[in-house]
Amino acid sequence: MATHLQKLDWAITDTLAGVDGIRRLIVTMPPRHGKLIADSTPVLTLSGWKTHGELCVGDFVFGSRGKPIAVIAESATGTADMEVEFCDGSKIKTHANHEWRVFDRSHGKWKTVETRYIASRCRSENADRAGLQIVGFNPDRNLLTCLTGKRLGIRSPIIRRLGIKCVTECQPEAGKCIQVDAADGIYLVGPELIPTHNSELCSKYLPAWYLGTHPDHRVILASYEASFAAEWGRKARTVLEGHGRGVFGIQVAKTPSAADHWDLAGHAGGMQTAGVGGPITGKGANLLIVDDEIKNAEAAASETMRKKAWEWWTSTAYTRLEPEGVAIVIQTRWHQDDLAGKLLADMEQGGERWRVVNFPAISDDGNALWPERYPLDRLREIQRTLGSYQWSALYQQRPTPPEGGKFKREWFPTVPSLPEGARKAVRYWDKAGTEGGGDYSAGCLIVEHKGLYYVADMCRGQWSDLQRENMIQQCAERDRHRFGRITTWVEQEPGSGGKDSAMATIRRLAGHSVWADKVSGDKELRAGPFAAQGEAGNVRLLRGPWNAAYLDEICMFPNGTYDDQVDSSSGAFNKLTTRGRLMVSSGSTSDSAGSGSGRLYRQAGCLAAHPR
Repeated sequence: MATHLQKLDWAITDTLAGVDGIRRLIVTMPPRHGKLIADSTPVLTLSGWKTHGELCVGDFVFGSRGKPIAVIAESATGTADMEVEFCDGSKIKTHANHEWRVFDRSHGKWKTVETRYIASRCRSENADRAGLQIVGFNPDRNLLTCLTGKRLGIRSPIIRRLGIKCVTECQPEAGKCIQVDAADGIYLVGPELIPTHNSELCSKYLPAWYLGTHPDHRVILASYEASFAAEWGRKARTVLEGHGRGVFGIQVAKTPSAADHWDLAGHAGGMQTAGVGGPITGKGANLLIVDDEIKNAEAAASETMRKKAWEWWTSTAYTRLEPEGVAIVIQTRWHQDDLAGKLLADMEQGGERWRVVNFPAISDDGNALWPERYPLDRLREIQRTLGSYQWSALYQQRPTPPEGGKFKREWFPTVPSLPEGARKAVRYWDKAGTEGGGDYSAGCLIVEHKGLYYVADMCRGQWSDLQRENMIQQCAERDRHRFGRITTWVEQEPGSGGKDSAMATIRRLAGHSVWADKVSGDKELRAGPFAAQGEAGNVRLLRGPWNAAYLDEICMFPNGTYDDQVDSSSGAFNKLTTRGRLMVSSGSTSDSAGSGSGRLYRQAGCLAAHPR
């Protein structure tokens, strides 16, 4: 078993046992780094246990549905665009990405490598000394992969190691490469029936093993779509249907036996699946597995989708856990604010502890995670193709937003609380009025104390006009209770509509110090003073649940989708640092209007309400 997968196995075992009191596990791993084909791994065959290196064409192993399948070295159909020549003169056409199980004589061990890797070895070394041998092909037979439907019988042909001489590009042809006689190319390895993909380890075989050893417990598995989650339920059920009686002494009940809900005969245990965001009905979970709550990059970029997944976790999934229940979240990281990101942020703020297993494709010391499968040069090719943003998220498991250059994340360290005596504060509102969509309304509260500026709160949402005005009023009352005399600013949009909206807000906040700001000039220019203080190390963020979304937006500015938090932050900072404008003096009474217990003034291009 590959080293990183052995570590994953240990982490699962420790989490199930509650080692150190932790029954929560987050697993993050780059794509296609979970296939288990190490030479020393035990494999169950019809003739007993063998190691992977002992397998020969004609052996029968067990497939993904628990049925015997022949080792025939045939994979799924692909495009054969490279030709591999062996030392005996025979040739096989295959795809550049096709994987081979080879013995590397120079290192004395087995490897799983792509055709492109073999080609690079042949180019960099003497052709006759490339040192790679392949097992599984009969040199006495023509097994060109462009022949479709090729199958070998049960009779075992003559097998020997065959040296690889060279690899050259050729005219592309459709064809098959030889593996096992199974449509999915999957066979079971290891004494615990270890799968060939990291998701399968947690989502297919772990539920089967868990229910086999805990037949009265319940498993709930969820994924981004209900149908996808049900496939894992079907696969786990198939494993127990094939091996449950012989290995664990249990069997799947006749009813219910649907893919998304099945039970064990004579026991209280069973498995249920659901889609993230959907309902989970029935009993609780002793083992809860969430496998990829986000489908793709598009969904990850949607704040609505991420919020939906988090609300589902807190209100639906998490509440299903039984006492001493175990939760496992397995995913490739797409975004800082995805489910794993929120759970980690919550843990940093004193929330529930999680055991974290994180496997970057390239370690900090520059080593490939699984060099036999993805050599370092291949990973570098992937990195160049994807770009830094996707590479950092998908392969390094460290998602970072694409920075716009105006603000840097490291400029905004978080603090647990405001310093004692910090009272000078301003809240600035950037208003929008589309409920549930469109732009956001955002109100940023900045506090100054001894030359440092604390972003103390960010109130943000997609509200209707009434909801927005209620929120502005609630914040004004809360801020006054917290800081005493505080000034609230509201951005006034151009035109009569913007003026009317600002005046309505001011009248509603009678009794508070509130001003309307008629902005002009470029957004980036207005954000400049705040950015300068951030770069100088004079800005702090008060720790809160809004931090992640705030940093995502401000660091993407001006390239991001939204800029409401940037506008409200720069507005609050600029008003806080503008001397002589926080206190309102009496203005021309000819431009004033009554406003409840306060008076509405027009002065220096601004509207203001002030208590008498």
